[in-house]
Amino acid sequence: MNCWPRLLIHYLYQDLLKARDLKPTKNFVVISITVAGTALLNAQSDLAALNDVIAQVEASLNTTHQRIENVSADRNDQFIQLKKPFKITKIPELPELLIEMLFHKTSDQTFREQLAFRQQAGEEI
Repeated sequence: MNCWPRLLIHYLYQDLLKARDLKPTKNFVVISITVAGTALLNAQSDLAALNDVIAQVEASLNTTHQRIENVSADRNDQFIQLKKPFKITKIPELPELLIEMLFHKTSDQTFREQLAFRQQAGEEI
């Protein structure tokens, strides 16, 4: 995952190619060691930053997991409450016609049309 070792090897290889063309000197060795040291320091700081990001992501995941658990618990409580038995009672104040209309919906007739139809049939309303 980490590309720093590859970069370090790449830079050292490039330095070795240059060294073949040049005579080895003290300066070349010092520069190579300095480049390698700088690459290692950069890699360490990048790893530290990456560890911080990983810690933040883990904290965010933990928070999200806790929220999901809370929502699941709430839904379970609501489901248990819905399982309680309930009773449907007929409301005596509503006229029979309204109750009948609630349960026997007609597709194209309005309320007034139904009343007129019933009156024509001789029903007292």
